[in-house]
Amino acid sequence: MLMNDRMLRLDAILDELVEVERSLARGAARRARLLAEATAVRLAQAERGSEGLAMRSLVAEIGCATRVSEGTVARLVNEAEILVGSLPGTLEALSSGAISYRHAQVVARHAVSVPVGARAGFEAVVLHEAEVLTPSRFERVVRRERERVHPESIEERTVAAQAERSVRFEPDVDGMAWLVCHLPAVVAVAVDDRLDRLARAARSAGEGRTHGQLRADALGELLLGGGAGAGAGAGSDTGSGSGVGDGCDRIVPTVVLTVPALTLLGHDAGQARLEGYGPIDVPTARRLAARAPSFVRILTHPESGETVSVGRTRYRPPADLRLALELADEFCRFPGCARRASRCELDHTEDWAGGGETSRANLHHLCVRHHHVKHDSTGWRVAAGRDRILRWTSPTGRTYETRPSGSPASPWPRSAVRAPLPARSTPLDSCTRGPERRRRPVFRDESARDHLLVGSPGRSLTTGRPTTRGTSAPDPRLDEPPPF
Repeated sequence: MLMNDRMLRLDAILDELVEVERSLARGAARRARLLAEATAVRLAQAERGSEGLAMRSLVAEIGCATRVSEGTVARLVNEAEILVGSLPGTLEALSSGAISYRHAQVVARHAVSVPVGARAGFEAVVLHEAEVLTPSRFERVVRRERERVHPESIEERTVAAQAERSVRFEPDVDGMAWLVCHLPAVVAVAVDDRLDRLARAARSAGEGRTHGQLRADALGELLLGGGAGAGAGAGSDTGSGSGVGDGCDRIVPTVVLTVPALTLLGHDAGQARLEGYGPIDVPTARRLAARAPSFVRILTHPESGETVSVGRTRYRPPADLRLALELADEFCRFPGCARRASRCELDHTEDWAGGGETSRANLHHLCVRHHHVKHDSTGWRVAAGRDRILRWTSPTGRTYETRPSGSPASPWPRSAVRAPLPARSTPLDSCTRGPERRRRPVFRDESARDHLLVGSPGRSLTTGRPTTRGTSAPDPRLDEPPPF
């Protein structure tokens, strides 16, 4: 190919890329209209006062059908509502491919807090900039215009926004994770400045860590109570990342650590797992185990003496059964949900009130949201099958299977086959809060061999309460009658 031919081909590729982006924008506009229509249809079916429950069910069904998380679906539904209902110019520009969906998101996110009567003027001012600016630069323009037309003072809005502050954990690969903080701007700037100063103060002639590594280590030191430095371990091996800045030397495990016993002793190459995250390296697991105050023996396969069922004698399962189920499920058992089992509630799949037993086969973890979706007459139905497989049927008749975490099909649905719609739906009992929620994360290995659990001595590994395991049975009189 001659140079001119190559330039012509490159020009053709650029034209095609532009057309692809326009097609994506048109698809996003079509999706917004469909989501808005689905919302209108679902709300028209809902009884007065149950609109929130109807939308929760709709979001769950869309998430299952499209294999998109419910958080993302909820955001898309909210954006669709404002685009279709209040921002016709933005939706039209998106439909023509003149702007990207990212530009439309910027307008929608800021317009939602603008009074309805002022949205048309707000849109007209900012929209023409969307065709010439990148989304990040366009957002500055939109934010500035929002400040100009917003009826509330920034002081009032700041007070309301501070109620949304949070910190969330996001797993990454290779034994790493993100800790994302949403803080008041003044606090965030101050934290950033302090980390910067601590990192610069830790610099020395022999320091092998980068500035970014020093900042990360300083944060870990501060949060783990190790002092105001940027982490110990400066020296020739600091750049390797092995054992540096991971904070293991300051952690006394209060979490449950599960690793093959022989691996822990250095005899084979088994793998440790962190519930809700995935594999962690064995050296890290060993360092944590070395600082653990006690060990409790457990097998990851059934063994004589394991509680499988207490039938109808008790509603609440005993501690060993609860722990076994938490390790088996690992996540909420609703299709697509990634909420860790340690933060979920145990549900009797066949309701206790309807004759369901407190057994391994009939107990499954559901997060609070999906516990209510199951019980609050949303149209969702579930049945338990062999090997603790759950078969969910959505209000429109689609079916999905979820399995315990050891199966590759979990936490996403295994199938999406449309089942016949029921002739009529039978209201289920109202869902009230069931067994107490577990809060402790778990390290887990899925191989069928002896494991050691590392935890706080004398306390339950699932509830944090003083344990009665191995001493005396719980008083059945304290087992209150269940709601389901």
